[in-house]
Amino acid sequence: MIGRLLLFLIILFSPTQLGKHFWGPFSQVGGFRLDYLSPTLYLTDALILLYTLINLPEIIKFLKRHFRPLLPLILFIFLNLLFSISPFASLFIWLRWLLYSFLILCLHLNHVKLKTIIYPLTISVTFIVLLEVIHLLTQASLGGVLYYLGERSFNQSTPQLAKMVINGRLLLRPYATFSHPNSLAGFLLISLFILRLKSSSELAKIISFVGIVLSFSKTAIVTTVLYLLGFFKKNRLLLVLTLPLLIFLIKPLIDSSESLSNRFYLLSPTLNIIWQYPLFGVGLGGFFSALVNVLPENQITPSLIQPVHNIFLLFVAETGVLGLLILGYYTIKAKVLRHPRLIELISLFLLTGGFDHYWITLPQNKLILFLALFFVYNKDQ
Repeated sequence: MIGRLLLFLIILFSPTQLGKHFWGPFSQVGGFRLDYLSPTLYLTDALILLYTLINLPEIIKFLKRHFRPLLPLILFIFLNLLFSISPFASLFIWLRWLLYSFLILCLHLNHVKLKTIIYPLTISVTFIVLLEVIHLLTQASLGGVLYYLGERSFNQSTPQLAKMVINGRLLLRPYATFSHPNSLAGFLLISLFILRLKSSSELAKIISFVGIVLSFSKTAIVTTVLYLLGFFKKNRLLLVLTLPLLIFLIKPLIDSSESLSNRFYLLSPTLNIIWQYPLFGVGLGGFFSALVNVLPENQITPSLIQPVHNIFLLFVAETGVLGLLILGYYTIKAKVLRHPRLIELISLFLLTGGFDHYWITLPQNKLILFLALFFVYNKDQ
């Protein structure tokens, strides 16, 4: 009973950001504090910890039985920490990945079915899309208790927010409880995928789709349309892998467009980092410190010190060739290519991730992705 309640709350609060930030020397890069490197205890983290504790005996038994298959991963984590240029930042990020892994393990050990999470997920999706609509109409945050759930305080005069132009009018894109509209769109996209796995409410699916459109995230909208048209059901994984790489072929166009240039200016510095740390990478979270070392001094500003908008490059930069080998090993071991719906989910992840970084940098997106991977794999099994 306690476990079911905790799981309900984990899913319900999955799109929120209520948490306590802790700042240390490793959270500062180039003289600026970075949220990405701030160890944060979110409400969802506390709930997952409690859920893990009540399943701890079963978890220990499982790990003892499966220690040998996990040994390459354990060794890889150790080496990634050992060769990290920011070990404490790497440790914090690895702990979050492990926390979500333990959640998935608990779901497996308790034989949790997909239908268990549909109701709280529907509530969460409806809430954030409603808040998204209010933000779009009012062009300002609501404040109050919503601030503690992750809503940023903003209005039309707030600088450095995502904006768009409609009929010649400059408008703020809605944030809901997320740090960026693109992150919000990614969360809703995977939520829509989960809802479509189950014969859930059509209204919930429509609400998710509307939320994606209202985010005005071009990549998420295009990916959603392709997904709904069945594009990814035809095993076009290779095509999906190559599409994000087209940005290198259109680099002259990128350089001539201010908006695209600002988005992809980190491509070249990231390739330099990969060239300098090819085998082990710079460690999870080490990208920012490495970036400061390769950027010109006049470009070291809070707005420019951010992850590269491409998960392929970011992953290789932080884990190196060894990370690719480990990923390939477990992908083959899990027989991923034998699961059509899993390939469909991975395609959504890869196509959106080819133009953004939130799947491996922001906790809300990590959590929903982990949940989707578990339930689609479990359903296929």
